[in-house]
Amino acid sequence: MKRSRYKCRIKIILFERDIQQGEFADSIGISQATISALANNNYEPSFHNARLIAKALNLSVEEIWPERKDNPPNDDSES
Repeated sequence: MKRSRYKCRIKIILFERDIQQGEFADSIGISQATISALANNNYEPSFHNARLIAKALNLSVEEIWPERKDNPPNDDSES
């Protein structure tokens, strides 16, 4: 499995705000399983879900999913 170029910070953000993953998932209409998979970096969100989560947390998508600093050069870029 290829490692994502982005690191999901949902788990940290929810912890800092004392919000339970299940409660957050219910409040935005996404399954708890999806939030858990995102939080554990097992899944990359759809554009719609990323925007929905960012809006609910009043953060930018980039603040929730920053690019990893240790990314190798992008060898599959489009030409």
